[in-house]
This record gives sequence, C-alpha cells and structure tokens, in this order.
Amino acid sequence: MFVFGVSFSQSEASVITRIADHWNADKEFSVKNGRVDIVTETHAYEVEKAYNWKNSIGQALWYALQTNKKPGVILIVRNQKDYQYGMMLNSALQYAGLASKIDVLYYPQDIFPNEQFYQTSPVKTAEGRYWISSSGKRHNYSCRYYNNTQSGRFGSSTDGTACKICGG
Repeated sequence: MFVFGVSFSQSEASVITRIADHWNADKEFSVKNGRVDIVTETHAYEVEKAYNWKNSIGQALWYALQTNKKPGVILIVRNQKDYQYGMMLNSALQYAGLASKIDVLYYPQDIFPNEQFYQTSPVKTAEGRYWISSSGKRHNYSCRYYNNTQSGRFGSSTDGTACKICGG
C-alpha cells in the first residue's frame, strides 16, 4: 500500500508554478496556437495529470517546434495507479519511435527527488515490485523503465543490477 501526499491536493497550475520557480524557468509561454506550460533553456514541457497522458504527446511536439527546444512531458503522479499511464505513454512513444525524442518526467519524484513523496508499508512479497529487463537491469515500480509489457520479467530486490536512474 502506498500513501501519496505531495502532489495529491495540488492543481495542475500550482504544479507548473512550483516547477517553473524551482527551475527558474518560464511558465505559460505563448506560442502560435497555444501556451507552453514550462520552457527551460533546453526544453518545452507539457505538464499533464497522468490520466491525460495522450494529450501530452502532440502538445509537447508542437511546443518544441514553436520554441526550437527539445520536447518534454511532465506527468503529475497522484497515486500508485497513475504509473500505469506513464507506462502507456512510454509504450506509445517507443512504438512511434519517439522515446529518445521526448523526455518524460514524473512529478514530484523526478523534479524533487529528496522530498518525501510516499511512504511504504511492509510488502508481503517482492514479486512484481521489480522489473528485470532483458539487459539484466532492475527497475522499481516508480521507474520509467518499469514495464511488464516489454521483454523482461518480474523479480525481487536481489535480481539483476540496479538501474542508475531509480536505484532498482
């Protein structure tokens, strides 16, 4: 069981403001036919609630084209179930050959990694808590590479080599 707290009560607008302030970036940047949620020196980010992941792809690409920046998506994760939407987004990007072109981040853990995001209670079994990719890397449930639809298997905390991004 997981208890999420940081982002649960925050609106999309407050998340955009919080990230833009943290990164010292522009927010709600006007372009032709839209407004980019967050613009950094390198990226144009579309911020979406995780369940709206499908809306983020086109907007991220359009905003990147309009700003001459790399496209990015920030998914607002409010509970454990929301990670399924990140898996759907990453699967769609891989299918379309866009996975290396659009950077995907999860709010708050990818932007505020030192912040208490969730608390875990004891888990009865480690099965399914880790994804061991075909390359032998171990990913935890919050990792963008945790994906049981790709080549790999479920495993435990001692299987494989820890991912450098999530720590496995």
